[in-house]
Amino acid sequence: MSEIENTNANTADDEISLIDLFSVLIRHRMMIIIGTAVVFVLAAVYLFVCPLIFPKAMTREVTVQYNVTVASVPGVIGGQLPGRISNLKSAISGEFSDPVFLVKELKKNNPFVTENSKPLTDVELNRATQLLFKEKKIQVYGAPIRDEVVVTFKIPEDNIEKATKLVDSMVVTVNNTIEGVFLTEVAKLKKTRQETYDEILKTYSENSNISDAQSLMLTVRQIDEFLQSYKIIAEREVEPFVILEPLGRVKKIIIATFAAFFIFVFLAFLNNAIYNIKKDPEASGKIKSAWDNGKLGKK
Repeated sequence: MSEIENTNANTADDEISLIDLFSVLIRHRMMIIIGTAVVFVLAAVYLFVCPLIFPKAMTREVTVQYNVTVASVPGVIGGQLPGRISNLKSAISGEFSDPVFLVKELKKNNPFVTENSKPLTDVELNRATQLLFKEKKIQVYGAPIRDEVVVTFKIPEDNIEKATKLVDSMVVTVNNTIEGVFLTEVAKLKKTRQETYDEILKTYSENSNISDAQSLMLTVRQIDEFLQSYKIIAEREVEPFVILEPLGRVKKIIIATFAAFFIFVFLAFLNNAIYNIKKDPEASGKIKSAWDNGKLGKK
Protein backbone atom coordinates (compact mmCIF):
# COMPACT_ATOMS: atom_id res chain seq x y z
CA MET A 1 0.00 0.00 0.00
CA SER A 2 2.83 2.34 0.81
CA GLU A 3 4.36 1.77 -2.67
CA ILE A 4 1.10 2.84 -4.31
CA GLU A 5 0.99 5.94 -2.14
CA ASN A 6 4.59 6.78 -3.09
CA THR A 7 3.78 6.35 -6.74
CA ASN A 8 0.79 8.64 -6.43
CA ALA A 9 2.92 11.17 -4.56
CA ASN A 10 5.59 11.14 -7.29
CA THR A 11 2.92 11.55 -9.93
CA ALA A 12 1.47 14.47 -8.02
CA ASP A 13 4.94 16.04 -7.76
CA ASP A 14 5.38 15.71 -11.53
CA GLU A 15 2.00 17.33 -12.15
CA ILE A 16 2.85 20.15 -9.79
CA SER A 17 6.18 20.65 -11.60
CA LEU A 18 4.42 20.96 -14.94
CA ILE A 19 1.93 23.38 -13.45
CA ASP A 20 4.78 25.42 -11.97
CA LEU A 21 6.49 25.57 -15.35
CA PHE A 22 3.30 26.65 -17.05
CA SER A 23 2.64 29.24 -14.36
CA VAL A 24 6.07 30.79 -15.05
CA LEU A 25 5.16 31.18 -18.72
CA ILE A 26 1.79 32.70 -17.79
CA ARG A 27 3.37 35.08 -15.29
CA HIS A 28 5.89 36.36 -17.87
CA ARG A 29 3.62 36.11 -20.90
CA MET A 30 3.79 39.81 -21.72
CA MET A 31 7.60 39.79 -21.82
CA ILE A 32 7.59 36.73 -24.09
CA ILE A 33 4.87 38.00 -26.41
CA ILE A 34 6.08 41.60 -26.66
CA GLY A 35 9.76 40.61 -26.96
CA THR A 36 9.03 38.09 -29.73
CA ALA A 37 6.80 40.61 -31.52
CA VAL A 38 9.51 43.29 -31.37
CA VAL A 39 12.09 40.91 -32.86
CA PHE A 40 9.61 39.92 -35.58
CA VAL A 41 9.00 43.57 -36.51
CA LEU A 42 12.72 44.44 -36.49
CA ALA A 43 13.52 41.41 -38.65
CA ALA A 44 10.74 42.31 -41.09
CA VAL A 45 12.00 45.89 -41.36
CA TYR A 46 15.58 44.74 -41.89
CA LEU A 47 14.72 42.09 -44.48
CA PHE A 48 11.87 43.74 -46.39
CA VAL A 49 12.08 47.52 -45.87
CA CYS A 50 15.82 48.21 -45.73
CA PRO A 51 16.53 46.68 -49.18
CA LEU A 52 14.03 49.15 -50.68
CA ILE A 53 15.42 52.20 -48.85
CA PHE A 54 19.12 51.28 -48.91
CA PRO A 55 19.61 48.93 -51.88
CA LYS A 56 23.40 49.37 -51.88
CA ALA A 57 23.65 48.41 -48.23
CA MET A 58 21.81 45.13 -48.84
CA THR A 59 24.07 43.54 -51.45
CA ARG A 60 22.41 40.63 -53.20
CA GLU A 61 24.36 37.70 -54.56
CA VAL A 62 23.92 36.34 -58.04
CA THR A 63 25.27 33.28 -59.80
CA VAL A 64 26.77 34.20 -63.15
CA GLN A 65 27.42 31.47 -65.70
CA TYR A 66 29.83 31.94 -68.59
CA ASN A 67 30.11 29.50 -71.48
CA VAL A 68 33.53 29.43 -73.11
CA THR A 69 33.49 27.84 -76.57
CA VAL A 70 36.49 25.59 -77.23
CA ALA A 71 37.87 24.75 -80.69
CA SER A 72 36.47 21.41 -81.84
CA VAL A 73 39.33 19.07 -82.69
CA PRO A 74 38.52 15.89 -84.69
CA GLY A 75 39.18 12.72 -82.74
CA VAL A 76 41.66 11.48 -85.36
CA ILE A 77 43.82 14.53 -84.70
CA GLY A 78 43.31 14.83 -80.95
CA GLY A 79 44.09 11.17 -80.36
CA GLN A 80 47.53 11.59 -81.91
CA LEU A 81 48.53 14.73 -80.03
CA PRO A 82 50.48 14.79 -76.72
CA GLY A 83 48.32 14.11 -73.67
CA ARG A 84 48.42 17.64 -72.27
CA ILE A 85 46.67 19.07 -75.35
CA SER A 86 44.91 16.01 -76.75
CA ASN A 87 41.65 17.30 -75.19
CA LEU A 88 41.41 21.08 -75.28
CA LYS A 89 38.26 21.16 -73.15
CA SER A 90 39.98 19.27 -70.33
CA ALA A 91 43.14 21.35 -70.70
CA ILE A 92 41.25 24.63 -70.38
CA SER A 93 39.07 23.35 -67.51
CA GLY A 94 42.21 22.30 -65.66
CA GLU A 95 43.85 25.67 -66.21
CA PHE A 96 40.76 27.59 -65.07
CA SER A 97 40.55 25.40 -61.94
CA ASP A 98 44.17 25.97 -60.97
CA PRO A 99 44.29 28.19 -57.83
CA VAL A 100 47.68 29.62 -58.80
CA PHE A 101 46.32 30.64 -62.21
CA LEU A 102 43.22 32.14 -60.63
CA VAL A 103 45.15 34.14 -58.02
CA LYS A 104 47.05 35.86 -60.84
CA GLU A 105 43.80 36.68 -62.61
CA LEU A 106 42.03 37.90 -59.45
CA LYS A 107 44.82 40.42 -58.92
CA LYS A 108 43.63 42.07 -62.15
CA ASN A 109 39.86 41.75 -61.62
CA ASN A 110 38.27 40.50 -58.40
CA PRO A 111 34.46 40.37 -58.59
CA PHE A 112 34.11 38.64 -55.22
CA VAL A 113 34.79 41.77 -53.14
CA THR A 114 32.79 44.97 -52.87
CA GLU A 115 34.06 48.40 -53.85
CA ASN A 116 34.58 49.41 -50.23
CA SER A 117 36.67 46.35 -49.35
CA LYS A 118 40.31 46.96 -48.48
CA PRO A 119 42.92 45.52 -50.89
CA LEU A 120 44.00 41.98 -50.05
CA THR A 121 47.61 41.02 -49.49
CA ASP A 122 49.06 38.10 -51.47
CA VAL A 123 48.62 35.74 -48.52
CA GLU A 124 45.03 36.88 -47.94
CA LEU A 125 44.23 36.50 -51.64
CA ASN A 126 45.67 32.98 -51.66
CA ARG A 127 43.50 31.99 -48.71
CA ALA A 128 40.45 33.72 -50.16
CA THR A 129 40.89 31.88 -53.47
CA GLN A 130 41.02 28.50 -51.73
CA LEU A 131 37.83 29.40 -49.85
CA LEU A 132 36.11 30.37 -53.11
CA PHE A 133 36.61 26.83 -54.40
CA LYS A 134 35.74 25.25 -51.06
CA GLU A 135 32.50 27.24 -50.74
CA LYS A 136 31.74 26.59 -54.43
CA LYS A 137 31.66 30.27 -55.28
CA ILE A 138 33.81 29.30 -58.25
CA GLN A 139 32.96 26.23 -60.30
CA VAL A 140 34.53 25.10 -63.58
CA TYR A 141 33.51 22.06 -65.61
CA GLY A 142 33.36 20.85 -69.17
CA ALA A 143 29.94 20.73 -70.82
CA PRO A 144 28.83 17.09 -71.22
CA ILE A 145 28.17 17.23 -74.98
CA ARG A 146 29.12 20.64 -76.35
CA ASP A 147 32.70 21.79 -76.90
CA GLU A 148 32.41 24.31 -74.09
CA VAL A 149 33.85 25.01 -70.67
CA VAL A 150 31.30 26.33 -68.16
CA VAL A 151 32.48 28.82 -65.52
CA THR A 152 30.17 29.95 -62.72
CA PHE A 153 30.80 32.65 -60.11
CA LYS A 154 28.68 33.52 -57.07
CA ILE A 155 29.28 37.25 -56.66
CA PRO A 156 27.63 40.49 -55.47
CA GLU A 157 25.01 41.63 -57.97
CA ASP A 158 26.85 44.85 -58.78
CA ASN A 159 30.03 43.03 -59.87
CA ILE A 160 28.78 41.29 -63.01
CA GLU A 161 30.79 43.58 -65.28
CA LYS A 162 33.94 42.90 -63.28
CA ALA A 163 33.27 39.15 -63.47
CA THR A 164 32.97 39.40 -67.25
CA LYS A 165 36.34 41.16 -67.39
CA LEU A 166 37.80 38.38 -65.24
CA VAL A 167 36.57 35.66 -67.62
CA ASP A 168 37.80 37.59 -70.66
CA SER A 169 41.23 37.90 -69.05
CA MET A 170 41.25 34.19 -68.22
CA VAL A 171 40.38 33.31 -71.82
CA VAL A 172 43.09 35.58 -73.23
CA THR A 173 45.71 34.12 -70.88
CA VAL A 174 44.75 30.54 -71.75
CA ASN A 175 44.77 31.30 -75.47
CA ASN A 176 48.25 32.77 -75.22
CA THR A 177 49.48 29.82 -73.14
CA ILE A 178 47.96 26.93 -75.09
CA GLU A 179 47.54 28.12 -78.67
CA GLY A 180 51.22 28.24 -79.58
CA VAL A 181 51.88 24.79 -78.15
CA PHE A 182 48.76 23.33 -79.74
CA LEU A 183 49.37 24.67 -83.25
CA THR A 184 53.02 23.64 -83.09
CA GLU A 185 52.06 20.06 -82.18
CA VAL A 186 49.40 19.96 -84.93
CA ALA A 187 51.96 21.16 -87.51
CA LYS A 188 54.47 18.54 -86.30
CA LEU A 189 51.80 15.83 -86.56
CA LYS A 190 50.97 16.82 -90.14
CA LYS A 191 54.64 16.91 -91.10
CA THR A 192 55.46 13.47 -89.67
CA ARG A 193 52.36 11.87 -91.22
CA GLN A 194 53.08 13.47 -94.60
CA GLU A 195 56.71 12.35 -94.52
CA THR A 196 55.73 8.80 -93.59
CA TYR A 197 53.16 8.77 -96.38
CA ASP A 198 55.76 9.94 -98.91
CA GLU A 199 58.16 7.19 -97.79
CA ILE A 200 55.46 4.57 -98.33
CA LEU A 201 54.81 5.85 -101.85
CA LYS A 202 58.49 5.49 -102.73
CA THR A 203 58.41 1.79 -101.97
CA TYR A 204 54.89 1.19 -103.23
CA SER A 205 54.18 -1.94 -105.29
CA GLU A 206 51.13 -3.98 -106.30
CA ASN A 207 51.64 -6.23 -103.25
CA SER A 208 51.93 -3.32 -100.75
CA ASN A 209 49.32 -2.80 -98.03
CA ILE A 210 47.81 0.63 -98.77
CA SER A 211 45.66 0.80 -95.62
CA ASP A 212 48.46 2.46 -93.63
CA ALA A 213 49.00 5.01 -96.41
CA GLN A 214 45.27 5.77 -96.54
CA SER A 215 45.17 6.30 -92.78
CA LEU A 216 48.12 8.68 -92.97
CA MET A 217 46.59 10.69 -95.80
CA LEU A 218 43.26 10.86 -93.96
CA THR A 219 45.03 12.43 -90.98
CA VAL A 220 46.80 14.96 -93.23
CA ARG A 221 43.56 15.93 -94.96
CA GLN A 222 41.69 16.31 -91.68
CA ILE A 223 44.46 18.53 -90.32
CA ASP A 224 44.23 20.74 -93.41
CA GLU A 225 40.45 20.98 -93.08
CA PHE A 226 40.72 21.74 -89.37
CA LEU A 227 43.31 24.50 -89.88
CA GLN A 228 41.15 26.11 -92.56
CA SER A 229 38.19 26.41 -90.17
CA TYR A 230 40.24 27.10 -87.05
CA LYS A 231 39.96 30.58 -85.52
CA ILE A 232 41.01 30.47 -81.87
CA ILE A 233 41.43 28.01 -79.00
CA ALA A 234 38.74 29.46 -76.70
CA GLU A 235 36.22 32.27 -76.93
CA ARG A 236 33.63 33.52 -74.46
CA GLU A 237 30.04 33.57 -75.60
CA VAL A 238 28.51 37.03 -75.75
CA GLU A 239 26.09 37.15 -72.83
CA PRO A 240 26.49 35.51 -69.40
CA PHE A 241 23.56 33.69 -67.83
CA VAL A 242 22.60 35.39 -64.54
CA ILE A 243 20.72 33.54 -61.79
CA LEU A 244 19.47 35.64 -58.89
CA GLU A 245 20.13 34.00 -55.56
CA PRO A 246 16.93 33.81 -53.45
CA LEU A 247 17.09 36.03 -50.43
CA GLY A 248 15.13 33.52 -48.31
CA ARG A 249 13.61 36.40 -46.35
CA VAL A 250 10.54 34.48 -45.18
CA LYS A 251 12.71 31.63 -43.94
CA LYS A 252 15.02 34.06 -42.13
CA ILE A 253 12.17 35.90 -40.44
CA ILE A 254 10.63 32.62 -39.23
CA ILE A 255 13.98 31.50 -37.80
CA ALA A 256 14.51 34.86 -36.08
CA THR A 257 11.00 34.81 -34.56
CA PHE A 258 11.29 31.29 -33.18
CA ALA A 259 14.79 32.01 -31.84
CA ALA A 260 13.48 35.13 -30.08
CA PHE A 261 10.55 33.18 -28.60
CA PHE A 262 12.80 30.52 -27.07
CA ILE A 263 15.27 33.14 -25.80
CA PHE A 264 12.51 35.03 -24.00
CA VAL A 265 11.11 31.78 -22.56
CA PHE A 266 14.59 31.06 -21.21
CA LEU A 267 14.78 34.57 -19.75
CA ALA A 268 11.39 34.02 -18.09
CA PHE A 269 12.62 30.88 -16.32
CA LEU A 270 15.90 32.56 -15.45
CA ASN A 271 14.09 35.54 -13.96
CA ASN A 272 11.83 33.18 -11.97
CA ALA A 273 14.84 31.23 -10.69
CA ILE A 274 16.58 34.41 -9.53
CA TYR A 275 13.39 35.52 -7.77
CA ASN A 276 13.07 32.20 -5.93
CA ILE A 277 16.74 32.22 -4.91
CA LYS A 278 16.39 35.71 -3.45
CA LYS A 279 13.42 34.54 -1.38
CA ASP A 280 15.32 31.53 0.00
CA PRO A 281 18.24 32.57 2.27
CA GLU A 282 19.71 29.05 2.19
CA ALA A 283 19.74 28.98 -1.61
CA SER A 284 21.24 32.49 -1.73
CA GLY A 285 24.01 31.35 0.61
CA LYS A 286 24.82 28.35 -1.57
CA ILE A 287 24.99 30.52 -4.70
CA LYS A 288 27.23 33.06 -2.97
CA SER A 289 29.51 30.30 -1.67
CA ALA A 290 29.76 28.72 -5.13
CA TRP A 291 30.52 32.13 -6.67
CA ASP A 292 33.29 32.84 -4.15
CA ASN A 293 34.85 29.40 -4.61
CA GLY A 294 34.84 29.79 -8.37
CA LYS A 295 36.80 33.06 -8.49
CA LEU A 296 40.12 33.01 -10.37
CA GLY A 297 43.09 32.61 -8.09
CA LYS A 298 40.97 31.26 -5.26
CA LYS A 299 43.02 28.86 -3.13
